[in-house]
Order: sequence, then structure tokens, then C-alpha cells
Amino acid sequence: MNSNIGQTIEQMKEQLMEQNPQFRMWYEYFTNLNMQQTENTQDNQTEKLQLQERIKQLRAYCKLLNKRNEQLASALGACPRCWGEDLNCANCNGEGSPGHFGLHLERFKRIIMPALERNNFLRETISFDKEENKINTN
Repeated sequence: MNSNIGQTIEQMKEQLMEQNPQFRMWYEYFTNLNMQQTENTQDNQTEKLQLQERIKQLRAYCKLLNKRNEQLASALGACPRCWGEDLNCANCNGEGSPGHFGLHLERFKRIIMPALERNNFLRETISFDKEENKINTN
């Protein structure tokens, strides 16, 4: 029975479109509008998924950068939140510039010393005593 109703409605629509050009115009307009909205919804969904993936990537990258910042700050004895540049910092009250906190020697050896050694930078004024596990200045 539902099949008959569907056919009857379709037949009525066809008959109206043949008899009334204005009905045909509006029917085609709304049909096209509906198709465009469907396409826009699909485009929006695709764009939304792409943006969500990009946000996920950016969050992972920020997490990596935060970890690197914390390691570098601890290697240099600096505040990882503001590096001593924010007087309202809850961690250091703006006093956490490099050297304010004790150097993390393992990280200093791993991060800073290779850069100094590769560039012969301060070779005569700074050295790392491996036996005593400390930094010496001459």
C-alpha cells in the first residue's frame, strides 16, 4: 500500500509540474537547495575532520616543544614557565632567568656541552670534569 501512495504522490507531482510552470520552478529550486545543503554538510564534515586531525597534530607538537623547553630550562637552571620574564609567574616571580635554579647536570652535559664543544665555544673558560661530575670554570 505504501508503494501505491508513493506512486500516487509522484504522479501528482509530475502532473503539477506539467500544468504549473511556477510549481516546477519552485520544486526545482528547493530540490537544488536541498542538494546544495547536503553537499555543504558533507564538505563541512570533511573540513571538520581535517581540522580535528590538525588540532591533534598541533597538540602533539606543543607537547613535544613543552618537553624540550622544560629540559633546556632545567639544563640551564631557568624557570620553564617564563625563563624569568614574568613578574607574576607562580613558579619564580620573574626571577627564574638561566642560572637562577641549579643546573641539571645530566641535561647540561647532554644538551649544552655538545654545542659548546662542537663550536669550540668557551673551551678555555669552561670544562666538564667527568670524574667529579661537575662543571669547572677556568
